[in-house]
Amino acid sequence: MLSIDAKMLLLRIARCSVESAVLRRHMPSMAAFGPSLTQRCGAFVTLRIGDELRGCIGYIDAVKPLAETVQDVAAKAASEDRRFPSVKEDELSLIRIEISVISPMTRIDDISRIDVGTHGVMVGVGRNR
Repeated sequence: MLSIDAKMLLLRIARCSVESAVLRRHMPSMAAFGPSLTQRCGAFVTLRIGDELRGCIGYIDAVKPLAETVQDVAAKAASEDRRFPSVKEDELSLIRIEISVISPMTRIDDISRIDVGTHGVMVGVGRNR
């Protein structure tokens, strides 16, 4: 679980990253993060205007520290989601940001260990997932 402070910092990172991508500015360097934000985790950043989806990009796999993952995928959600045109400057004040942190994957052998509505499931066969 992330603390309220860590969640707020992730939202600030995501918002700054979206704004930097839209305004084509260099993302400022972030201060040192606590241990919860340096842990490698997957994450998705979803952008909405009202109830409408405006962009969503994420990494399922834990490829980077959480703060870096959120920074990367927030910018990509604003500018690289192929389903939508890039977010425009006049939309920035309307954007609502949601962050979903993906905890490290755990292999299970018993389906009863899945709590529907809480756990996500990845099914893989060979190289396909």
